[in-house]
Amino acid sequence: MKRNIILSSLIFLSTCVMAQVSNNSVSSEHITFLGISMNDSIDSFENKLAQKDVRLLSKKNIGERKYEGSFAGYKSQFLVFYDERNKMVYKATVLVPRETEAEMDNIFQEFKSLLSKKYAGEGKRDMYDEALKPMYYIFITDMKGKEKGQVQLSTKKYEQYNVVLDYYDSANYFKHEESRMDDL
Repeated sequence: MKRNIILSSLIFLSTCVMAQVSNNSVSSEHITFLGISMNDSIDSFENKLAQKDVRLLSKKNIGERKYEGSFAGYKSQFLVFYDERNKMVYKATVLVPRETEAEMDNIFQEFKSLLSKKYAGEGKRDMYDEALKPMYYIFITDMKGKEKGQVQLSTKKYEQYNVVLDYYDSANYFKHEESRMDDL
């Protein structure tokens, strides 16, 4: 009797572990943005953003939604891009506006340092844009070395100076591109 209880417990525990590994393998194919897996539909992703006090500003463009909230302690705007057919999120962009170029450059260096720590084992590349402003790329892979996505850190001047972070989820981005190519 005791042996049957122990055996039943082990079988139950094994089933739970296998289910967890299965769930993790699906999400491990995707990167996260604000701690949210990009393996989500736009509506689900938006609900999770709302739980983090990120507020919807507009849905004016098909395939894109604009939000505002806090990112790494800075008031920011977010653009979330999704495939209009399958509604899956494939890209998220953060804009951290600043008044001066010096503030922008300081936050760029701060974010570069934080990203380097967070993604210590990942491939990284320093580059420069056409205006010779620094850019920083991180290539995120899974445990087997398969690309999950990338983070691109840069600076841009629109109406204000902005630190820009682009998060690309590879699996959903390639599905989106395939969908667009079907139109051609």
